[in-house]
Amino acid sequence: MNPDQGYKPGECNIGEREVSVRKKFLAFFTLVMAGFTVACFAWCDSLLCWFALIASSFAMIVLYLEIRYRFCIIFGFFHLHNFRHLGNLEEVKCKEDQQNDRKRVKKIVIQALFVSVIYSSIIHMMAMNHPM
Repeated sequence: MNPDQGYKPGECNIGEREVSVRKKFLAFFTLVMAGFTVACFAWCDSLLCWFALIASSFAMIVLYLEIRYRFCIIFGFFHLHNFRHLGNLEEVKCKEDQQNDRKRVKKIVIQALFVSVIYSSIIHMMAMNHPM
Protein backbone atom coordinates (compact mmCIF):
# COMPACT_ATOMS: atom_id res chain seq x y z
CA MET A 1 0.00 0.00 0.00
CA ASN A 2 1.31 3.42 -0.91
CA PRO A 3 1.32 5.51 2.27
CA ASP A 4 0.46 8.67 0.33
CA GLN A 5 -2.57 7.13 -1.39
CA GLY A 6 -4.83 9.62 0.30
CA TYR A 7 -7.30 10.26 3.02
CA LYS A 8 -9.12 7.30 4.57
CA PRO A 9 -11.71 8.24 7.20
CA GLY A 10 -10.71 7.09 10.68
CA GLU A 11 -7.61 5.38 9.32
CA CYS A 12 -5.20 7.75 7.58
CA ASN A 13 -5.18 11.54 7.40
CA ILE A 14 -1.50 12.47 6.94
CA GLY A 15 1.06 11.84 4.24
CA GLU A 16 4.79 11.26 4.29
CA ARG A 17 5.76 14.91 4.88
CA GLU A 18 3.57 15.14 7.97
CA VAL A 19 4.94 11.80 9.24
CA SER A 20 8.48 13.13 8.77
CA VAL A 21 7.74 16.11 11.02
CA ARG A 22 6.26 13.83 13.67
CA LYS A 23 9.36 11.63 13.63
CA LYS A 24 11.47 14.65 14.55
CA PHE A 25 9.12 15.57 17.38
CA LEU A 26 9.13 11.93 18.53
CA ALA A 27 12.92 12.01 18.85
CA PHE A 28 12.70 15.23 20.86
CA PHE A 29 9.97 13.99 23.22
CA THR A 30 11.76 10.68 23.71
CA LEU A 31 14.72 12.64 25.09
CA VAL A 32 12.43 14.84 27.20
CA MET A 33 10.68 11.78 28.61
CA ALA A 34 14.02 10.11 29.39
CA GLY A 35 15.11 13.28 31.18
CA PHE A 36 11.98 13.39 33.30
CA THR A 37 12.35 9.68 34.04
CA VAL A 38 15.80 10.34 35.49
CA ALA A 39 14.50 13.47 37.25
CA CYS A 40 11.83 11.37 38.99
CA PHE A 41 14.59 9.36 40.62
CA ALA A 42 16.51 12.50 41.59
CA TRP A 43 13.44 14.25 43.03
CA CYS A 44 11.30 11.28 44.04
CA ASP A 45 8.97 13.37 46.22
CA SER A 46 8.11 15.82 43.45
CA LEU A 47 4.60 15.51 42.06
CA LEU A 48 5.51 18.20 39.52
CA CYS A 49 8.19 15.89 38.15
CA TRP A 50 5.67 13.04 37.99
CA PHE A 51 3.15 15.21 36.11
CA ALA A 52 5.89 16.35 33.72
CA LEU A 53 6.71 12.69 33.09
CA ILE A 54 3.04 11.95 32.38
CA ALA A 55 2.84 14.88 29.95
CA SER A 56 6.07 14.08 28.13
CA SER A 57 5.34 10.36 27.88
CA PHE A 58 1.80 11.15 26.67
CA ALA A 59 3.21 13.38 23.93
CA MET A 60 5.75 10.74 22.95
CA ILE A 61 3.15 7.97 22.78
CA VAL A 62 0.70 10.14 20.80
CA LEU A 63 3.43 10.93 18.29
CA TYR A 64 4.38 7.26 18.01
CA LEU A 65 0.75 6.31 17.39
CA GLU A 66 0.30 9.12 14.87
CA ILE A 67 3.29 7.81 12.93
CA ARG A 68 2.15 4.19 13.21
CA TYR A 69 -1.44 4.89 12.14
CA ARG A 70 -0.56 7.85 9.85
CA PHE A 71 -3.29 9.74 11.64
CA CYS A 72 -2.93 13.15 13.31
CA ILE A 73 -5.26 13.60 16.28
CA ILE A 74 -5.42 17.39 15.87
CA PHE A 75 -6.30 17.06 12.19
CA GLY A 76 -8.88 14.40 13.08
CA PHE A 77 -10.41 16.58 15.77
CA PHE A 78 -10.69 19.59 13.46
CA HIS A 79 -11.81 17.56 10.39
CA LEU A 80 -8.66 18.06 8.33
CA HIS A 81 -6.15 16.01 6.35
CA ASN A 82 -2.91 16.66 4.47
CA PHE A 83 -1.12 14.63 1.83
CA ARG A 84 0.60 17.52 0.07
CA HIS A 85 3.09 20.11 1.24
CA LEU A 86 3.16 21.06 4.90
CA GLY A 87 0.44 23.57 5.65
CA ASN A 88 -1.84 22.52 2.76
CA LEU A 89 -4.73 21.32 4.87
CA GLU A 90 -7.94 20.09 3.33
CA GLU A 91 -11.26 19.92 5.12
CA VAL A 92 -13.24 16.73 5.65
CA LYS A 93 -16.82 17.65 4.80
CA CYS A 94 -18.67 14.34 5.10
CA LYS A 95 -20.26 13.97 8.58
CA GLU A 96 -19.74 10.20 8.62
CA ASP A 97 -16.04 10.63 7.81
CA GLN A 98 -15.77 13.24 10.57
CA GLN A 99 -17.31 10.78 13.04
CA ASN A 100 -14.86 8.06 12.00
CA ASP A 101 -11.99 10.48 12.49
CA ARG A 102 -13.27 11.47 15.94
CA LYS A 103 -13.44 7.79 16.94
CA ARG A 104 -9.79 7.35 15.95
CA VAL A 105 -8.86 10.51 17.90
CA LYS A 106 -10.54 9.14 21.02
CA LYS A 107 -8.86 5.77 20.60
CA ILE A 108 -5.38 7.29 20.26
CA VAL A 109 -5.87 9.71 23.18
CA ILE A 110 -7.21 6.98 25.49
CA GLN A 111 -4.41 4.56 24.56
CA ALA A 112 -1.73 7.20 25.06
CA LEU A 113 -3.20 8.41 28.34
CA PHE A 114 -3.51 4.88 29.68
CA VAL A 115 0.07 3.92 28.81
CA SER A 116 1.58 7.23 29.97
CA VAL A 117 -0.16 7.11 33.37
CA ILE A 118 0.87 3.48 33.90
CA TYR A 119 4.48 4.14 32.85
CA SER A 120 4.75 7.31 34.95
CA SER A 121 3.18 5.66 37.98
CA ILE A 122 5.56 2.71 37.80
CA ILE A 123 8.56 5.06 37.52
CA HIS A 124 7.25 7.19 40.38
CA MET A 125 6.72 4.15 42.63
CA MET A 126 10.17 2.78 41.76
CA ALA A 127 11.72 6.17 42.55
CA MET A 128 9.92 6.39 45.89
CA ASN A 129 11.26 2.98 46.88
CA HIS A 130 14.83 3.60 45.65
CA PRO A 131 15.75 7.24 46.21
CA MET A 132 19.12 8.34 44.82
